[in-house]
Amino acid sequence: RNRGREGYMFSGYLERSSPPSHPPPRATRTPRIWALVVGIAQYQHVPSLRYADDDAYLLHSFLKSPEGGALPDGQLRLLVDENATLGKIQSAMRQLAQLVRADDLVLFYFSGHGLPGAFLPTDYDGRRRVLSHELVQEWLADTGARHRLCIADACHSGSFRRVAPWDFDPYYEALETVGAGTAILLSSRAEEASIEVNG
Repeated sequence: RNRGREGYMFSGYLERSSPPSHPPPRATRTPRIWALVVGIAQYQHVPSLRYADDDAYLLHSFLKSPEGGALPDGQLRLLVDENATLGKIQSAMRQLAQLVRADDLVLFYFSGHGLPGAFLPTDYDGRRRVLSHELVQEWLADTGARHRLCIADACHSGSFRRVAPWDFDPYYEALETVGAGTAILLSSRAEEASIEVNG
């Protein structure tokens, strides 16, 4: 089973009853996890939400915990409420894209308002400044990461799937051995709204 430690994924070796006949191969570079976590409860021009910011904080805390991989600050970007403008989200995307290598995993998390085909940053004005699903999909692909994971808790997030065909690889076991692809977890179908429930 794979476990995270200090932002890395690693595999344990089974004990052998007798020493190997040849020295083991040198360890290759361990894949790293990079995460962009966005949570928006306070909006400038549309109704506010209650839990989207808390959800982002909870995920961020989990990723920094030993159970979540103990990711260092350099591998995490957290944008909440007034800091989650379209410009700052795009800037964080560009920064992470320059650091990711081919065998890494990239996680994009968004909790907030959504429209068909787009997530809404805090500075959405009712017409412009949307974070399109297409832009997120292109960014995930452009990072060059072998493993890409998108988790979205927003209305109409199911329309994210229409941007491109997706490969739902098993991300819970042996992440470094599965084939390249992108997995997505969405809170609603393309035509559905998401509602907040306490508890």
